[in-house]
Amino acid sequence: MTMVGMFVVASVLLAQGSTQAPAFDFPDSPLSPRVISMGGAGVAIQGDPEQSLNPGVRDSKFRASLAQFTGFGGYNGLALALGGPIGSRLSFGASVRHFDYGDIIEDDVGPGLDGLGASEDALGLQLAVVLLPNLLEVGVRSTHQSATYFDATVSANELEVGFATRPWKDTRFGVVLLNLGGPARGEDGQEFPLRRGWRAGGTWVKEAERLSVAVAADYEQRRMPDIGLIHAGAELGYRGIFFARTGIEQHEVDLEGNTRVRWTVGSGIRLGRFGVSIAVRPSLLEGELERYIGLAYQ
Repeated sequence: MTMVGMFVVASVLLAQGSTQAPAFDFPDSPLSPRVISMGGAGVAIQGDPEQSLNPGVRDSKFRASLAQFTGFGGYNGLALALGGPIGSRLSFGASVRHFDYGDIIEDDVGPGLDGLGASEDALGLQLAVVLLPNLLEVGVRSTHQSATYFDATVSANELEVGFATRPWKDTRFGVVLLNLGGPARGEDGQEFPLRRGWRAGGTWVKEAERLSVAVAADYEQRRMPDIGLIHAGAELGYRGIFFARTGIEQHEVDLEGNTRVRWTVGSGIRLGRFGVSIAVRPSLLEGELERYIGLAYQ
């Protein structure tokens, strides 16, 4: 997971009076409870745009999901995503996200400065194509991001390119190049470079009559500052109805690139084409938890 928007707010404030604007970091962590509860490892997972972090993973089923997130200090998010196949070689995906920080400053600090808040919105479209069956899938995702902090709006058009391969029936690997678009621009014309990076990982899935097991692991590399993050998790399913999930992940805790490891846990129930999943993990603030709940159709 990259730094959340509260650090972006700090970056924008630090940029005032500076000759060089800091990197701008829109929240791009998945809101899918399944991925969150598996340590955020999703670069090789098959699913809609909220489940798969890689636009190059072609999905063979139509899926739709609605996910809701609540975190520290009133921070919350909502995501709607859908995707599915187009013929035998293509698949599409679309997602809409909204994050809201509520009132960052609730005290009266001056005329017109009380009750200042922040929000972030994103609209993404993606397309994947099978170039070589089971050997190479390629996809692109274009996302328009817009963030408003303290009544100032910054926006950017992001581009991600992903690749996936499935050399064995139970195993898939993926790589995605992050933030190839940009820069982000403020209303005053000031530009902020986006944090470029890449992410690589794999999944192994084994299904039997009663039990199923899925294991996923990702490595994420980011710039400005340079930092490497590990995500890993597992899922145990029973008769395709009940699922238990857990994982660990590194995440950034400040603007200097310092990290710490946190646990993730969740569960899910699937009845026919519909499913409900929940996930919990520690927040950036000690003693606080992030909670995720999602509804899915496939």
